[in-house]
Amino acid sequence: MKAKTLIAILLVAVLGLSSCGSTSSSSTASATSTSGMSAGQSCGSALKNLYTQYKADGKLDMQNASNLLNMASLASSVTTIKNAEKNSSYYKSFAQGVISGSMQTVTTSNVDNVISTLSGMDLSAVSSKTAQASSTASSIASTAASLTSLLSSLKK
Repeated sequence: MKAKTLIAILLVAVLGLSSCGSTSSSSTASATSTSGMSAGQSCGSALKNLYTQYKADGKLDMQNASNLLNMASLASSVTTIKNAEKNSSYYKSFAQGVISGSMQTVTTSNVDNVISTLSGMDLSAVSSKTAQASSTASSIASTAASLTSLLSSLKK
């Protein structure tokens, strides 16, 4: 998420320097809309993926690595909307992004409820646990690659 914020800041700076006759507030609004849309799309995509897996499994399986990654993505993108006012351009862009990213699983009629529900959740524990799981998975993958190499050499 820090990279998205940095990109948004750089975009504002470039737009401010390159546009003659354009005010910095309109550049800022454009960057805010772009970053809101991006965060919303990430949120919507994670929701869509979680919903699809939920329907397939009949439950939210927190042992599924894909679900954990989608929860982390959700937690990351939702932090950006928690303090946004409902009528702000950021909120509106975020909402459009959620609808787009979810492939219309979230609709215009329920997007406000979805955002309100997600904003009210404390997803910070998900982020820290997912980071730990990701580190463990990376270590396991490295060990598995080494073990695969060793086993391949034993075939001879």
